[in-house]
Amino acid sequence: MNKVRKVTINDVNELQNISRETFADTFGAENKPENLNQYLDNAYDTEKLQQEIANPNSEFYFAYIDGQLAGYLKLNVGSAQSEKMGDDYLEVQRIYLKKNFKRHGLGTELMNLAVKRAQAYGKPKIWLGV
Repeated sequence: MNKVRKVTINDVNELQNISRETFADTFGAENKPENLNQYLDNAYDTEKLQQEIANPNSEFYFAYIDGQLAGYLKLNVGSAQSEKMGDDYLEVQRIYLKKNFKRHGLGTELMNLAVKRAQAYGKPKIWLGV
């Protein structure tokens, strides 16, 4: 059974762990270990993640399968977007799944959530930040 819930500031350590794991699984083979570790330390620094969670223009969601954390989604609007796209846009900045939970429909579920959040914000356009 799948479940999705909004991430809170109390989840920062769990967010940090899954962020590092999923990014390393996805991009680790293409990078030197020292470069990868430096990026992970900077991008997923505890204080930085706390600021991102607290930003009112960003939302994080954890996705679970059978009670196990399987992945997460990060959405941005307004000034939180990684590039200035304007007021009509919602950004899907991160959509990461642990490798053993891929091909279970979670990516589709998280994208559907992004569409619903865009509608709730009155944003007619969605873009994927990479």
